[in-house]
This record gives sequence, C-alpha cells and structure tokens, in this order.
Amino acid sequence: MRVPTSEVLDDLMRQAPPGETTLAWIVEHLRDRSFGIVMLLIGILALCAALASIAVTAAAVWGTVEATLLL
Repeated sequence: MRVPTSEVLDDLMRQAPPGETTLAWIVEHLRDRSFGIVMLLIGILALCAALASIAVTAAAVWGTVEATLLL
C-alpha cells in the first residue's frame, strides 16, 4: 500500500535541514515519489508564468482602451 503524498511531504518537511534546501536534496529524499512532485512543482511554475503573461496582455488591452477614452 502506498503512503499518501501528504504524509510523504510531512516527513520531508520534518527531515529538511534548516535554511535553504536544493532540488537535488528533495529528489534524493523522495526517491521513487520524486517524479510526480517535481512535475507538480514545474506545473505550478508554468501556471504562474502563464498567469503573469495573461496579466500583462490584459494590462496592455486596458491601457489601449484607456488611451482611446482619453482622446
């Protein structure tokens, strides 16, 4: 039976050294569970980048609308 991911992450947090940790340390301690967690982290980073680009595009459109209203 597999241990739930939440328990694996709790154990990882308890074992983490104080201060900064590296991705290599996380992968080393997760062993066979590392692929899914790393893919989740990469997906979250990609989502943040996508949301930032959407916000920039929306701001550009809003600025164009504002400029036409001022004229």
